[in-house]
Amino acid sequence: MLSTRLVKLIETHAQDLSKGVVTELQSHNRTPSLHRYPEGDLRERAYVLYRHLGDWLAANREEHIKEVYEAFGERRCHDGLPISEIIFALAITKEHLIEFARTSAEGMNVLEVHGECELLSMVSRFFDLATYYTAIGYEQAAAGKTSGKKDEEKSSVAGLMEAACSY
Repeated sequence: MLSTRLVKLIETHAQDLSKGVVTELQSHNRTPSLHRYPEGDLRERAYVLYRHLGDWLAANREEHIKEVYEAFGERRCHDGLPISEIIFALAITKEHLIEFARTSAEGMNVLEVHGECELLSMVSRFFDLATYYTAIGYEQAAAGKTSGKKDEEKSSVAGLMEAACSY
């Protein structure tokens, strides 16, 4: 019994969550390359993820996560971003989401708390897979074994948004 109330709350507050993540990523000492990265691009990526969280979790399609995040890792490799910073950025994005869920869960009844636990488990699985496939895409790009799906549409924010929303 997934906490749909909590998912909707996260999706509704996607803009604020995105701003918080970007602020941290562009100032954290573990993400110096992201300090120079366009703020709008970072915010849009975080926003799309948070705004469509319910879709990602409901679809529960590892193949889709694989496709989107391998391409994401490949693009970040071509951008010259260190894989350690990308992985840390995904961890920060996950932490912000979990902290928001925890603070929003105050006053929940037992069934809602159970739903929150289920949601946090699904979120962790999603981010674990996203991190893994990002690293795979990055490694393949670094080794020159790219997927060949690097057309302009896929590498744009609009392409990422389209991929993130196609279930």
